[in-house]
Amino acid sequence: FNLGLKGMKTALIATGIGVFVVALGTVVAYWDEIVDYITGATKEQEELTRAVERTLDLLDDEIGVLEQQIKLAELKGEESQNLIADLRKRLLLQHEIAIQDLERLERLLEEEKAQNRQITFWEKVKVGASFALGIQKVSASINEAINEESEESIALQDKINDLKSKTLNISTKLANLDQNEERRKKKAFEDEEKRIKDANDKKLQDIKDRQKLDERVSDALVISEED
Repeated sequence: FNLGLKGMKTALIATGIGVFVVALGTVVAYWDEIVDYITGATKEQEELTRAVERTLDLLDDEIGVLEQQIKLAELKGEESQNLIADLRKRLLLQHEIAIQDLERLERLLEEEKAQNRQITFWEKVKVGASFALGIQKVSASINEAINEESEESIALQDKINDLKSKTLNISTKLANLDQNEERRKKKAFEDEEKRIKDANDKKLQDIKDRQKLDERVSDALVISEED
């Protein structure tokens, strides 16, 4: 949009049509300031998008390191619960950031589409310039003015699709962690049950062995007394 506005400025000046230039003299004179004002909010959103992307990338790196540390600990038979807890925290943080940014980008996309559906003041100026440049360009200018899709909306949709894919990937990792945790708890419960059962079985066997020993001792005493 920025390049389009600046290009239109050049086109207006190049027409040499005095009346039209005089009518838009103020606009042309302050064109750069107007462009900066209009695009200021867009630049701020772009900077925010880049900041979020950097944050998500850093979390990706941390998550990758934790996943490798967990695999190594499991191969060595070492405790990995603290590592898994750290991994879960980072995944939840990453998921929350991605969801919040996804909502922001979806709002921006709707705003962008709404703007693209309207012939704004500046687009009307562009259509007027088309009259100066040639009647045959008016129709194309109007069609471009009311088109929902633009380079900005397409770029936003691409970012939204990427974030949706990322949130699904994070959700899958969290689901796997939950599943593994359930399996770990189940195994721990079963192991504890087995330990208790084995301990009780051993106690029962010890009692039986003692009883048998007592019986043999009693039998031995009876035989000794008879002799």
